[in-house]
Amino acid sequence: MSYCSNCGSVLEENASFCSNCGAPVAGRVDGQNDTAGPESAQQNPGYQQNPGYQQNQGYQQNPGYQQNPGYQQPMYGTDPASILDSFLGKVQTNATIWLVIGICQIVFGFCAIAPIVMGIYNIVQSNRMKQNINVWRQEPVGIYSYYEQKQNSMIAGLVVNIIFGLAFGCIGSICDLSLRSYVLEHGNDFYALEQQAASRY
Repeated sequence: MSYCSNCGSVLEENASFCSNCGAPVAGRVDGQNDTAGPESAQQNPGYQQNPGYQQNQGYQQNPGYQQNPGYQQPMYGTDPASILDSFLGKVQTNATIWLVIGICQIVFGFCAIAPIVMGIYNIVQSNRMKQNINVWRQEPVGIYSYYEQKQNSMIAGLVVNIIFGLAFGCIGSICDLSLRSYVLEHGNDFYALEQQAASRY
């Protein structure tokens, strides 16, 4: 195999001129060492890398691709109206629980004064909770502040019911504390409900 002494291209067999640069083949570079051919061609001062070849400079990451700044992770269960409905349902459940507890305290308290008194008190509390449901359904105002301030009274009610109410009251107190946690967790939703109620006036 022979190479052009001018440009280093491979010469066709018996060619008189280089098919690449047109230089006459005055002296052939004998391919007695084929593996040395390309290196010797590069050492030829007339040889240069094809100027048309270069790393593609036009490639770059698509500038149109980027994370959509308008995308946000969807938030579930944050509709204030649905939160209010869920809350009122929980209040209704708690009111029913307190009613049942009060009746059980009266029935199973026999002639003991303390359980009977606690039973009557819890039945009254159940009726108040039902009244609050009607008020909050019409005007959902002050719900967050109401439950925010009731932690100490709920804990006190838990202790009193355990001691004097035949331990039935602990069930209702635990339900009340759970309801309070629900309200505090959705404080922004209850604030939005208050804003909507205030905008109607």
